[in-house]
Amino acid sequence: GAVGITCQKIGEAEVMANAGLEDIFLPYNILGRAKLERLKALHGRVTLSVTADSHETLEGLAATFNDAGHPLQVLVECDTGMGRCGVQTPADAVALAKVIDQAKGLAFGGLMTYPAAG
Repeated sequence: GAVGITCQKIGEAEVMANAGLEDIFLPYNILGRAKLERLKALHGRVTLSVTADSHETLEGLAATFNDAGHPLQVLVECDTGMGRCGVQTPADAVALAKVIDQAKGLAFGGLMTYPAAG
């Protein structure tokens, strides 16, 4: 069965954590020092996972979480026909998974996608 909750913004995740939820998924790329620092603070309080679909996103996450007490779970976002976001090929997904696996402070959490309409 499903566990936890999915939030679209760090602010929503902070509200949910303050309400006692302990397993939170943020399925979008988090960029920028201020947001990354808020994410790190939240990570210290709850079980947290995020997605990434670019090296740029992973660079920021790795730099922020390299000294975290426990690794941040990162899922590779894959485009499976919706044309929305995510890596475009299996090779791209493997490449990002390897970067996550080798980054101190990050842990590969799997793959994430949205089903294609139609």
